[in-house]
Amino acid sequence: MIESLSVLPDVLVRAIYYTPVLISLFLTTFLTVSNFENIKKHFSKIRKNTWIIFTIILLVSVILRTYLPLCDDSRFWEAAFIGKDMLKGGEMSIFSTTQPTGYPILLSIFYSITETSYISTIYFNILVSTMTVVLVFLITYLITKDDTASLFSMIFMTIFPTSLFFSQFCDTITTSAFFLTFSVFFFIISLKTKKESMLLITSFLSIISVYVRLENFFIIPAIFTICYITLMRNKIDFKKIVKPILFFLILSAPLYLYVMDGHKTFKNYTPEELPENFDNDYYNEAFSMKYIPENWALIAHKFTNVNQYPVILYIIIFFSLFYLKKYPKLFVPVTWVIMSLLFFGRFWGLKIVNVDLYLVNINPPLAILYGIGILFLINFISRLVPKNNQKIKILLMIIFLSLTIYPNAQILLSESFYDLDACYNKEVYQTGILINKCIVVEETKKPFSHNLEDSVRFILPNKEVFDSTDNCKEGVFMKINAVRFELTFGKILKNNTFENCDMKNTTENYRSIEVYDFTCK
Repeated sequence: MIESLSVLPDVLVRAIYYTPVLISLFLTTFLTVSNFENIKKHFSKIRKNTWIIFTIILLVSVILRTYLPLCDDSRFWEAAFIGKDMLKGGEMSIFSTTQPTGYPILLSIFYSITETSYISTIYFNILVSTMTVVLVFLITYLITKDDTASLFSMIFMTIFPTSLFFSQFCDTITTSAFFLTFSVFFFIISLKTKKESMLLITSFLSIISVYVRLENFFIIPAIFTICYITLMRNKIDFKKIVKPILFFLILSAPLYLYVMDGHKTFKNYTPEELPENFDNDYYNEAFSMKYIPENWALIAHKFTNVNQYPVILYIIIFFSLFYLKKYPKLFVPVTWVIMSLLFFGRFWGLKIVNVDLYLVNINPPLAILYGIGILFLINFISRLVPKNNQKIKILLMIIFLSLTIYPNAQILLSESFYDLDACYNKEVYQTGILINKCIVVEETKKPFSHNLEDSVRFILPNKEVFDSTDNCKEGVFMKINAVRFELTFGKILKNNTFENCDMKNTTENYRSIEVYDFTCK
């Protein structure tokens, strides 16, 4: 069904996917600006000192996301190429039945503001990851009206290992988490204000989120429907929810084709790309309840990995649930986690795709619950000691701050956390900028789903890329072998012969290359 779009004129295909996202972005911006004063009132009681601490945490968040040696950069190439083509008005291909074009559209808009480059793509991902940290702070405050809980949620989201690991390179899932979190932010405001405009913004942000990641087509309506009915109960104003629902249904209509083709999800994988002894007959549906036991076992295995999820997280989140009655809107992040796990439990893709990718979507609600859990423990323990109550609270804050930072810092400082074998493209960039002009790419078909030559041209736009050293002129060149993941360096001589060069890395770890010394024989 998706393939049938290929017969349509390119300008029409572009309009089908571009227009809903652009309309949603425009109306979100317009309504947010129009209601900015009303939105700002919800945070007017935040203390000045809290904003100072907020700024410091935000700065730390940006530094960590920018400078940690993060390397999972193999996933955004199709999106980057399509974003580049969109910006230049080139052909817009329907490149997958499982990946709507929301992320490439957003990239093309960002490229128009900055530049079309590898670094711009990374900066876009860092931006949306950092803004998610900000939204976690704001949502926690909306729920609790407490500065302490909000700051602890923000701190946890800032240094949470899985949040950091995918902040530079994980394309759609990081952007999806941002827009999902953004839509939850306005949804909670709508519950407080009961204004139609807030529900409309929620709807538009949900539409963008759905265009970024198709699973949000199922997760977002489930979260908002359950929470709206549960929290509003007899106060539901049907007149105010009609427009947001209609906008969502109409603007997301092009994605119905993807949903109807859902039974083909990941069916394009070759046998070599599937796990050994993969049972195609059993995995004959995209979504099924029969997958839940096995998928939840995979998720549980990830959650028990202390190198990613410190034990203190679960203990403190458990205590947050004691505040469900005091803070009814705490039900929103709880539902967010449950609906996400239920959907991913029914999804057969977890069998062959890194589960960590999908769990990025629930990092924000986990961080929100974490901050509220700490608030409960601080209040509960301090009440046991009526004298010097304020001093006890300060002491508890210091203790919980240590318990938050220490286990996460341990993970971030361990070499096992970094998937250094995934730094291939990063190495190409960091090394290629030192080469005179010539980059040689050989054996490009496997294991890349895209053409490595195109990737190298995107990473190093000012270099000449060939498939043979015959085309290289005199000077140092770099040869890339895509199959063996090897970088070879050589020097072209005046008689068009070449010789290999020894590469001396100035850093101890080969997979965190910064500068090379070339010694040619």
